[in-house]
Amino acid sequence: MSDKHPSFGRVPPDEFRKAMESGVPTASNILRKFEPTFGLPAGTEKKEYKVRFYRTATTEERATEIIEAYSQEEAEALANQMDHDNLDWSYSSSGNADESYVESVEEA
Repeated sequence: MSDKHPSFGRVPPDEFRKAMESGVPTASNILRKFEPTFGLPAGTEKKEYKVRFYRTATTEERATEIIEAYSQEEAEALANQMDHDNLDWSYSSSGNADESYVESVEEA
């Protein structure tokens, strides 16, 4: 079964109707969602664009160190004083992205 409507091509009838009821710039934008070359001069070529993405993620990481101390409390206090960035962290690849979006788009 084809995804094209016999009268409107790839444009769903309700979207085509919405385009016809709006002004030219809005109609062009609606139709370009389904037919990217609509209204462009013949021979218009695609361009390359560099797109930057940004994502923040939450991961769970674990590190284990051996600390010499006289008590559990002292070991915890010493651990809190350590530079945690220098620990040998291991993490799971199952972290989830909290948020992601396109940061910028520019012609390549």
